[in-house]
Amino acid sequence: MSEKQELPQAVRLLLALSALAATQDASSTRSVQSKKWYKDQSTQWLRSICKLVQIPHASLPPSITNEAVRESASDQISEWSQEEQERMAAVLVEASLAGDPDKDDKEKAKEENALKYTPLAKGLSHKTLEYLGLDAGRLLGEAERNLAGTLFKALKAAQEGSSAKVEESRQKQAQGWGGSLGRKLGTSYIMF
Repeated sequence: MSEKQELPQAVRLLLALSALAATQDASSTRSVQSKKWYKDQSTQWLRSICKLVQIPHASLPPSITNEAVRESASDQISEWSQEEQERMAAVLVEASLAGDPDKDDKEKAKEENALKYTPLAKGLSHKTLEYLGLDAGRLLGEAERNLAGTLFKALKAAQEGSSAKVEESRQKQAQGWGGSLGRKLGTSYIMF
């Protein structure tokens, strides 16, 4: 299974339900302002997960317990391949970095620090995998390393492409306007 291959529908639904359960597991000691912030951030994270797994956020139940998720996952975990488990973790990390799914790409690009992997998102991802009965520490670590490697390669390729364009422009400027032919024509015209 390739890293980007889609997960089966049942696995995607259970992943979304587990993420929902993780967002509902808030500490009761938070202040009113903290509770609002937590709800806003965790809901945004959950919507990013739903978008990536192609499960409409509105189709999720209003609440679900982590016990219900654990019970359902325990019935299915033996059927999940290692690649599917790794893909589940990758989806969580990608969704954590994705930001608000309701904003378009132009709005996201304008935001400072567009790639934000917050402690809250990492904690929710960890809880989500734990509720599924998976080794959250190992799977998240691998997913983070894989994504970091992919991002590094993409940035390096973009930088190399950019440097090639800069070098090409520099060489054209060294030849002057019109290149060597333009220089020869310009100097021969002056000599007449």
